Amino acid sequence: MTYKGFKKEIEKLGASCRFYKIGCYDVGSYVYVLYHNIIIATISKIQPNRGDILFNQILNDTESKLLILCCKLMQTPVDERGKLE
Repeated sequence: MTYKGFKKEIEKLGASCRFYKIGCYDVGSYVYVLYHNIIIATISKIQPNRGDILFNQILNDTESKLLILCCKLMQTPVDERGKLE
């Protein structure tokens, strides 16, 4: 899954994503996924299969779809994700 495709799909579900870079060497670069203005996931931009998903309740249908999309992005090799704009 590319960042562009990920962003498009989560926006359809009412969520958004932001890219943050900590430091000057991309160490600590993350995609933050927000839903109802709450961070629900952080996904590493430089390490595959690395991220945190933060749900503290039984998921509704939309939240389940967001969870699946976040997992797909985490499982995509970093060099295949493209650029986040």
